[in-house]
Formats: sequence, C-alpha cells, structure tokens
Amino acid sequence: MLWVSVLDFFYWLSGATLGGIFGNLITFSTKGLDFVMTSMFVVIFVEQWLKDKSHVSAILGIVLSVVSLLLFGPENFVIPAMIMMLLALTALRPKLGKLQIFKSEVEHKELTERETTNEKGGNITYMILVQTVFA
Repeated sequence: MLWVSVLDFFYWLSGATLGGIFGNLITFSTKGLDFVMTSMFVVIFVEQWLKDKSHVSAILGIVLSVVSLLLFGPENFVIPAMIMMLLALTALRPKLGKLQIFKSEVEHKELTERETTNEKGGNITYMILVQTVFA
C-alpha cells in the first residue's frame, strides 16, 4: 500500500509539473465550458437525488447555498456556503448515519438496479446537454 501511495504522489507531482510547464503552450476555446460544467453538476445532483432515499443533505445544501448567496452576494457565496454545509453535515452526521444503517438486502438490490439504470440515463442526459451547447 505504501508503494501505491508513493506512485500516486509521483504521478500527481509529475502531472502537475508538466501541466504547469506546458499548460500555457496549449490554447483552446473555452466557449460553452461554463454551461458544460453546470450541466455536469446538475446531472450529478439528480443522480444523487435518485440514489438516496433521504434527501436531507441535498436539501440542506440547496438551502445553505441560497442563504449564503443572500448574505454574501453572487461573487463571494461559494466558500461560505461550503463552510456552512461542512459544519451542518458534521453536526448532523450521527442522525444521517442512522438513516443509512437499516437497509435490507431487498433495498440494496433495488438500489443497485436503480443505479445501473440511472448511470445510463445520467450519461445520456449529460450528453444531450453538452450537444445542445455545441450544436
């Protein structure tokens, strides 16, 4: 396990170094990239929503993001929102953990089948969103 960690660190170090050196040499248009990133996070959120039975963490994230947006404005709301989410989820961790403990084999099987279906649907949804931007 130690050697895997050493290799991971070496790959990260060499990739970051080469990216820093050669990154300025490669230029490409970033037109539409903001929409692609937004659509990717929307698809990730929807997949998480469909996967979990308890939506407490998702609702908490939305509410705290809106509160942070109202308090700090659109330019400075992300970091305070993340800090608020971290503190809230850490405080609620024991209660959220209890919701996940009592799953039966039938629920696990249904969840696995739903994940397989949602992975296909999520990929298709994401590709449609990307194609509408670049079409």
